[in-house]
Amino acid sequence: MIHFDKTNIEVTSNHTVTLSCDTWVVFEHDDSETVAFGTPEYWDEAVQTVFGSGYTVWEIVEKALPRSACNRITDHKKVWGLLGLPEGKFAARVDCEEKSVYLGASYGLKTLKDSKAYSYFLLSNADEASAARVWDDFCGEYAARQCNDFIGSALAVAAKERDFIALYYSYTDKAALTVVCTAPERIAGELRSIPVPDGIVPHYRCFWR
Repeated sequence: MIHFDKTNIEVTSNHTVTLSCDTWVVFEHDDSETVAFGTPEYWDEAVQTVFGSGYTVWEIVEKALPRSACNRITDHKKVWGLLGLPEGKFAARVDCEEKSVYLGASYGLKTLKDSKAYSYFLLSNADEASAARVWDDFCGEYAARQCNDFIGSALAVAAKERDFIALYYSYTDKAALTVVCTAPERIAGELRSIPVPDGIVPHYRCFWR
C-alpha cells in the first residue's frame, strides 16, 4: 500500500508550479512484491477544481524506441499500436538523437481520474484547428530539443499560447506534478486553498517510456 506525506506546492519558474510529496510503501507480504506506483488522487481533483470546466483535457502518451528498432511497421502502428491503446486524434514520430519518440494526443476524458497517463494538455475552449496548431507547435519544440523533454517543450508552447496548460506527473524519489501555466503565483495560491482529504488514496498511472 502506498502512503503519501504532506503535499508541498511551490512556484518553480515563471511558468511552472510543482506539487510534490514523499511516499512510502507498506508491503503486505514481503519486499519482493511488485508495486504499481501512483500520485495522490486529490491532485487530479484539485487541478480540475482550479481550472474548471472551461478546459478540454487532452491525454498525451509516448513510447521511445532505439532508432535502429524503428521501421515502417512501427511507423504504421504509431504510438497507439505500440502501447495497445485505442487510436487518438493526433500522432507523430520525433527523432531524438539515438531514439525515436512516438507521441500521441487524444481527448474525450471527463476527468483526469479516468486516465492512467502521466502527461496532459488542458486547452481552453479550443476548436480542432487550434488544438492541431498547438500539437504541431509542441512536436516542433520536442524535435528541436533532440531529447525526451516534455516539460521544456510545453514551456515553449506556453510562452506563445496564453490559455495553454500542461500537466506532467512523475515518480522518482517522490511523487510530483508539474503544472505548466502562465500565472503560476495565482495557480499555486488556488491549489493551496483546496482542502486536503483525511485519507489520501493513490491514482495509479502507467509510466510508459
